[in-house]
Amino acid sequence: MTTEAGTTSSELDLLHGALPEALARDDFANLAVLLRYAADGCFAIAVYNSAAAREQVVSALRQLVAPLPAFEWTYSPHDPYPFSYLDRLTDEQRRERAVVFFFGLDKADAATLKSLDYNRERLVRQPHGLVFWVTPAFLGEMARGAPHFWSQRSGVFDFTVAHPELAQHMRDAAWQTAPDTQAWAIDRENRERKLRLYEGLLMDYEADPATPARTLFDLHARLSDLLYFSNRTAEAKRHALAALKLSEQLDRPADRANTLQALGDLGLREADLAAARASYEAALPIYRAIGDRLGEANTLQGFGDERMAAGEPEAALSRYAAAQAIYEQIQARYSQSHNLIRVALAQLALEQTEDAMAHLAASARLADAIQDRRLRGQALDLPAKVCEMAKDWGALDNLLDALIIVHPKDAELRKQRGDARYAQKRYADALDDLQAATTLNPQDAWAWNSLGNALESLKRDDEAIAAYSRAIACEPNAALLYRNRAKVLLDLGRTDAAEADVARAVELEPDHPYTRGRQGWLALARGRFAEAVEHFEVVAAADDEWRYGLALAQLGLGRADRARETLAAALPEMSDEDKANALQWLDRVARLNPDLASAAEALRALLC
Repeated sequence: MTTEAGTTSSELDLLHGALPEALARDDFANLAVLLRYAADGCFAIAVYNSAAAREQVVSALRQLVAPLPAFEWTYSPHDPYPFSYLDRLTDEQRRERAVVFFFGLDKADAATLKSLDYNRERLVRQPHGLVFWVTPAFLGEMARGAPHFWSQRSGVFDFTVAHPELAQHMRDAAWQTAPDTQAWAIDRENRERKLRLYEGLLMDYEADPATPARTLFDLHARLSDLLYFSNRTAEAKRHALAALKLSEQLDRPADRANTLQALGDLGLREADLAAARASYEAALPIYRAIGDRLGEANTLQGFGDERMAAGEPEAALSRYAAAQAIYEQIQARYSQSHNLIRVALAQLALEQTEDAMAHLAASARLADAIQDRRLRGQALDLPAKVCEMAKDWGALDNLLDALIIVHPKDAELRKQRGDARYAQKRYADALDDLQAATTLNPQDAWAWNSLGNALESLKRDDEAIAAYSRAIACEPNAALLYRNRAKVLLDLGRTDAAEADVARAVELEPDHPYTRGRQGWLALARGRFAEAVEHFEVVAAADDEWRYGLALAQLGLGRADRARETLAAALPEMSDEDKANALQWLDRVARLNPDLASAAEALRALLC
């Protein structure tokens, strides 16, 4: 481990001044210098006994190591191995120096620690400064569970707080300044950060018998909310039940009603409809008694969700309509837009398609007014799917045309209309919209992908490859993009380039049917017919779309009768485009094995 020499006392003084006096210690200065100036990767162990102190140190270190990027990993049963942080990074980020903070290892089992031992060489090859946050009690367990990893550590840095009064002061300050943002509005990384802080604060406060019930209630309620939107339902329910019990000690009926409503939502998530209904029934009279109209409307919406889950869309629609009336009275535009999507879903279930489409359009307009792109996307995706299923392209065209007149420079709307026109095989019209979408938002990988699809359908293959390449530059870890580019390359006979794309798709999504399908076409192009048969048999068992590829591979192996049977079975589902593609590949197989000429003619007769 090497560090850059020449750090002056004034620089260290600056580092010492980054934290309150009680934490301005040499360990902080030394860790900051190590992370900022280390020339190679390093492993550091940071010891803490106060979540507030830990978060303060992490925040200060992030500022001091800038402009180096800082990443985080937090243990969970769904993500138990620290080295998985690499999977979230791009190739460029893996090569660049960065700082990575690891949290929650105290909750990990022996397998997690073993993984550190087994992957230490993989980690040390990265130019990253790794900081593992652990409690004093976990230090010995880490040394025993990952001895080889432990032996490579660059140092153990102590951030424990020795004075209870200081710990209490820091805890209170961290809690009082924690922003109370809606959990659904927080991105994944910030949600994990808040979860980490609140879990640590809860542990600290629960150990102090003087902690007010109100503080514990708030922590449990916020944790339940965050965990719900992190899809960690069992943990969310545990905190909600703890909050409900604490609410009995508080003279705040709104807290009890909010917790009951949250338990209703959790019951729906667990498909326990009876529990959900009971919780909503307990919450509703409380909201009405205290005049909380928003809480009342949200609970009515919950009743609607419960009835939808029970297969009673008419009863659900009644509840949604009651909720909508209140949302309109209190002018809650986000809730109106969100609830209108539910109204439309109930109407679609009742085959009231025209009314559903009108409500989705209204939802999109409200989302536009409050500039919520995520909500507008939900409102517009649904009519697109409905129209596609019903083949009612006119309704979708009218909806998108009306919105684009109002928002002519909206990249997402242009992409959606381009995708709709592509689905109608109006490729030239789709091209106009998709070119506009990529011009308006050149970083949208999926707009570039859609543009590639349109260009490919127009037989402008080189331009399609360029569009897919732009998409890959924006989203380098999306297997679909490599599969799409590989298809065009294979059709053009550029097998070496296609092989590289197929290999990358295999790295990213080895078990995806379309990855196996591309492997089948690649093997066919290489004349590896037995391998092609193996791939196509797997995917054709799940999707008839691949059967004509299987027939061509069987022909390549000389199984002419079997190939003819397979192709005859595939023909009813093949489009004209599929047949044209099959004829091109039939010629390639015949060129690879001239002895198959007569058998190939028999298949050609079926296709023509």
